[in-house]
Amino acid sequence: MKKLLPALFSALIASIATPALACGYDSIINNPFTLNYPGSMVVALKTQQAITEGAISPLPALTGKDGLARVSQWLEQLRGRLQQAGLDERFSVYLVDSNLWTRFDPLGGNVLVQSHITPEPNETVLLMTEAGLNALLHANLTLAQAQQKQLFKWSKTNDARVVASFERSISEVAIF
Repeated sequence: MKKLLPALFSALIASIATPALACGYDSIINNPFTLNYPGSMVVALKTQQAITEGAISPLPALTGKDGLARVSQWLEQLRGRLQQAGLDERFSVYLVDSNLWTRFDPLGGNVLVQSHITPEPNETVLLMTEAGLNALLHANLTLAQAQQKQLFKWSKTNDARVVASFERSISEVAIF
């Protein structure tokens, strides 16, 4: 019985953690309309509308490790900007088109970025798409324009420190 309990506990943890590892680049979820976080559908539809109107550019389709490498580079760029902006509270980004969760966690003046990590309960979440992230990082769109077009959405707008750090990271010009 003593040997059985650790094995059952490990199996339980593995079964709980596995869904968090699945993203569109794992070829498990490849339909952006299977979005499972409140507000995801609005962000996806508003992004498609912005692409149709020519406000932002569509992204070349990349799948598997190539797509994950591209978005990981953008998330790393955002991490560096958040670090420069003095992020002091953890939050997660949910890229609704690829179903990719990424956590940004401040650690002693640095910011740790971890993809495939779902948020803790009550953690602030930023919903956006890869096209929206790309447009903001490369200054193809201002933060005010992206807000007006609803290209991103916060789960909690009362988390002023996180929102302010994000706004500084996008508004300030950073070279990477």
